Amino acid sequence: MPLLDANLEDDLESKPVPEGEYNLTIVKAEDVISKAGNPGCNFMVSIDVEEGEATPIFYWMNLPYDGCEYNAGFTRDVKRFLILFGIPHEANGFEVEDAVGATATCFLKTEHSDQYGEQNVIVLPRVDV
Repeated sequence: MPLLDANLEDDLESKPVPEGEYNLTIVKAEDVISKAGNPGCNFMVSIDVEEGEATPIFYWMNLPYDGCEYNAGFTRDVKRFLILFGIPHEANGFEVEDAVGATATCFLKTEHSDQYGEQNVIVLPRVDV
């Protein structure tokens, strides 16, 4: 039996943070196609906490595509996310690689998922034009 310099009886799982405002950093970003065949981006976002380790946020960004009735909402949320994190973009898109290292301060809420349990969710602020 291998001996570890750790106590496996300890609670080693990271936890979601209480609802509130936090500093966030995008640590991973990738273009993906969903299981349904729709375009999107996956972002792994770390939460800056003073003590312990917070569970990272895995943010799925739906991208607009031909024939989708939800394109207006998808486009709105893409714009909100890009502006929140200060990710460079043009009128018709952005480079997903530019997101890595981007930071933001925003409100996180907590939601329960049957699949993942308690998790933090980014609240995208409205964009004032």
